[in-house]
Amino acid sequence: MARPTTFSKTTIIQAATELVASEGIAALTARGVAAYLKASTAPIYGSFESIEELQGAVVTRAREELRGYTRRPWSDKPFLNEGTGLVVFARERPKLFALLFLTPEIAGKAVPGVHADLLADMKRDARFAELSRGERDVVLEKLWFIALGMATLAYSGQLRPSTTHAITNTLIEAGAVLIPDAFSRLERSKA
Repeated sequence: MARPTTFSKTTIIQAATELVASEGIAALTARGVAAYLKASTAPIYGSFESIEELQGAVVTRAREELRGYTRRPWSDKPFLNEGTGLVVFARERPKLFALLFLTPEIAGKAVPGVHADLLADMKRDARFAELSRGERDVVLEKLWFIALGMATLAYSGQLRPSTTHAITNTLIEAGAVLIPDAFSRLERSKA
């Protein structure tokens, strides 16, 4: 008699995340995950109260993966790495990008958390380390639109050129204009 195969919660979350990464959020069903694992639905229902709970775990895992991308040393500037990482994540993991940023019921909860992570990470960049959280938010707001717009183009395959080097250079060019403008606005507001 064959022994039953058991799957850890971590294994199920990883499988569900890879399923969503390859097929999109609509594929996230107990049967879909079970098929991906080549198992019955019993391990999924044994580990999660509902498919919504598993979906929440997949969103958390996707955010962790995005955070890994935004923390990679694409350049010697941590803040630039965040923008580059966001766009590269959208290019390399488009369905996870869509899950976090283009699925309204999920984006409404995920995007504020991603934004907060980026604000906190800005402190690692010497140019922004001494700014208050509100001041960092002013700077981030300027570049958030550019990076998110580029990421959306990368997600849809429309970003040209889409090499990591080109992404970084475009963000540098945008930052060369927008960062001094944000600092100038901060100075004027203090006066």
